[in-house]
Amino acid sequence: MKNYTTKEVSELFGVSIRTVQRHIATIIDELTNTDKKGFLIPQDVVNLLKQRHLSDTTTKLERHDDDNENEEFPFVEYFTADEYEEFKKRITEYPFLKEQIENSKQHLEAMEKQIEYFRFSYNKQLEIHEKLIDTFRERNFIEAKEKGLDKP
Repeated sequence: MKNYTTKEVSELFGVSIRTVQRHIATIIDELTNTDKKGFLIPQDVVNLLKQRHLSDTTTKLERHDDDNENEEFPFVEYFTADEYEEFKKRITEYPFLKEQIENSKQHLEAMEKQIEYFRFSYNKQLEIHEKLIDTFRERNFIEAKEKGLDKP
């Protein structure tokens, strides 16, 4: 299938390049008008699509309505305008959310390291306190021995 530039199409129809661009823009505008179920496609575009579909030799199997049960995906769903806007919003949010998740993971790792440090610190202080208590017990025992309080 041959592709044409806007200049070639304008020469083919004997009109200006701007006229061809205006026709293409009109078709695009018509395609972007949607109803609640999907795109509204003008009849002339449908005819063009049908002609392209019938001349398409790259399609392996021609689709028929009774073939639906043999297909892996038996139906096609289209976005409504609202669903499409929501989808666009989610797609644009994705990099930001991915970055936030990565930052949260790094923050979590830092918190885990800090908790480990505090646990180590607490255990050291506990050791010091236990040694102090042992020292006081020994001192009390020595004083009691000196005063003779250890005998019945």
